[in-house]
Amino acid sequence: MTDDQSAENALKSIDNARAAAGDRFSRDTWSYDLPYSLFAAALVGGLGLSGPLNLIVPILAGGALVGLAWGWAQKHGVWISGTTPRRARWVAAGLGIVIAVLAAVAVVARFEGGGVVFSLAVAIAAVVAALVGSRWWRKVYRREMGLSA
Repeated sequence: MTDDQSAENALKSIDNARAAAGDRFSRDTWSYDLPYSLFAAALVGGLGLSGPLNLIVPILAGGALVGLAWGWAQKHGVWISGTTPRRARWVAAGLGIVIAVLAAVAVVARFEGGGVVFSLAVAIAAVVAALVGSRWWRKVYRREMGLSA
């Protein structure tokens, strides 16, 4: 075996390991996507609540999101930030913009007297956006990684 063949085999091995990890990570994801969506909704909707809930709820929800991502990475052996591969990055960025806009709406509504009902409406919009965005991101991720849909 030549050095070129060894290098080629090593690269193929790395590609296969990466694909296998990505496949494990991106299968049966409802157990991730549903809690992710609910925590994102709590973070966004909590910003529209009156104090001190407007601090407590988003902090707890943000911590829950970090814990969820960390637990998923521990379970599957791979940390994926949402920024790779390239097309999936744009899905993640778009979802981030939607969530940021909803968060801003919740904060403005709090100062304009939106109340709990408006916070709940923004949270419902956030749960739908997060769930749709998360499922779309995984579909794009699997396609770009060359995994079966």
